[in-house]
Order: sequence, then C-alpha cells, then structure tokens
Amino acid sequence: MLSHGCISSIVAGNFVNGANILGMANGTTSGMAPLADIAMYKVCSSIGYPETVILAVIDTAIEDGVDVLYISFGTKSNQFWTAEALENMNVKGKFVLCIFDGNVTRIDKGHHVKDASGAGMILMNDELQGFNISA
Repeated sequence: MLSHGCISSIVAGNFVNGANILGMANGTTSGMAPLADIAMYKVCSSIGYPETVILAVIDTAIEDGVDVLYISFGTKSNQFWTAEALENMNVKGKFVLCIFDGNVTRIDKGHHVKDASGAGMILMNDELQGFNISA
C-alpha cells in the first residue's frame, strides 16, 4: 500500500547506486529532490484532528523552518484551490504538491501554481486513480 511515507521517499529519496528495473536501465537513481529534508508531524488521533492540534503542528513546522507545508485531511473540498490560497504560501520557484480530487481541474491547479510563481506542480492521485504521480 502506498502512503504518505512512500510518496515522500519518491520525492526526496536519496541516491542509490546500481539501481535497475528488471535488469535494464542500470545506473544511479534518486527521488526528485534527494537532498531535501522531510519533516512529518502527526495530527490525527482516535478522536480525529482537533483544530488546536492542527494549529500547534503548523506553528511547530514554522518554528522548525519548514519551506513547504503540505496538509491532507482526505476531503474532497476545493476550498484551498484558489489563487488566493497560495498567495501567503511562499511557493515562488518551488514545486507544489497537488492532490487530484476531481473538483478542480488539473489545468486550473496549474494556473494557480503559476500565478503564485511556483516552479511547477506535482499532481498526485489517490487509490482510485491508481496512485499515479504526474509532474
């Protein structure tokens, strides 16, 4: 099963020498940003994810100097997919991780990232779409 940890390793996986696929394409492989640091914070518990815990984790991430903060609650809402949503998130020159949820088109998401001066967008699908990743 693919999870947030698997996706994190795809994005920031370190260099691996002698990698191949079924004996072909021999060489060195890595994630897209092998020198990146990843910080993960747990906000969910048996009682859900209270706002106080979410806000405390966001404060901690800011104190830790996190450059990109990605939050997923599994909702199908598109409330965060507006140009204004990215304005206060320093995404200039950075790749933005986007979830494919069907409520906002890929093109619209790409326009929002471009309008916020993002360098690009990585579109991730859920299990129903086969856990595909498009860059």
